[in-house]
Amino acid sequence: MSSADGALRAAAAVGPYFTWEPWPAGGPLPPVPDPAGGGWRPLTDLTDGEVVAERVDAAGQALVRMFGLAEDAVPPRVVASVTFLGLASRLLSPPLGALVLAGTLPTPGPDQLWWKPVAGGPWPFAYGTIAGVPGDGASLVATTVNDLVAPVLRTFQKRFVLSPQVLWGNVASALAGAAGVLADAHPDDPAASAGDGTTDRAAVNDRDAIGAIGVGDRDRIGLAGAADRDAIDRAGVAERAGDIVAQALSLPPLAGTGTLVRPDPERPRRFLVRHNCCLYYRIPGGGTCGDCVLTPEPARRRHWHSVLAARTT
Repeated sequence: MSSADGALRAAAAVGPYFTWEPWPAGGPLPPVPDPAGGGWRPLTDLTDGEVVAERVDAAGQALVRMFGLAEDAVPPRVVASVTFLGLASRLLSPPLGALVLAGTLPTPGPDQLWWKPVAGGPWPFAYGTIAGVPGDGASLVATTVNDLVAPVLRTFQKRFVLSPQVLWGNVASALAGAAGVLADAHPDDPAASAGDGTTDRAAVNDRDAIGAIGVGDRDRIGLAGAADRDAIDRAGVAERAGDIVAQALSLPPLAGTGTLVRPDPERPRRFLVRHNCCLYYRIPGGGTCGDCVLTPEPARRRHWHSVLAARTT
């Protein structure tokens, strides 16, 4: 059992986007190729432009089916951006959850994580024996962001000629979205609802397609079982999550990607306002996300108010 196992179990209780699976019996991860035919691939495969293009093509086909669009209706660069957003969510949410809920930051190297391609929903990830250390926003950036996310980001950037500002904004959005889910799974008032399936709504409109291709729809991350997690200290989760993300966003390469806003100074819940856009609005019928720079301010504030109201009713 690795030193990070207990912290990752605490994170996994929040839902599938916060879950990395321990490799069965703590055994070694499979070699490449996987002779057992389990379909697992090393994280390092996602630094190969052809592999990334293959996954973006699969995501594009899912979007076309979901929206009933023509094959050429969704630009590949747009699909690549939102696919990367979901992948960033899968790489960031479990370590952030482990750090917020258990005070331990898992620190796997790129060669200690494996993923499995799936048709829809969050990609499964598995880990071997990995270390866990006390951490904060700075160490989250130094390890998870720089060691795991950045190499994949550079591959998406090069293969699809995407703006680094957009891609790093996606990383900020993934972090802030995960912090919001953690906060809403542990309301300020212990008697409050742990979530009704609409917490931290990622978009002003209904983004069914995002969940379909597994790119981080925070409506559908899942809060099942939150009421059973009495062992987790509910008090201060929103504060800790917000503090960690705020520190991370103050440091390169995330500095300047967005602003965290605390609409009610008496409440710890914070929300991101991105300084750019993930390009989701360019999908016909897509609309804008709740943290998008393009979302009208009145709509943004209505969203904040609805989330805050749900935490105390």
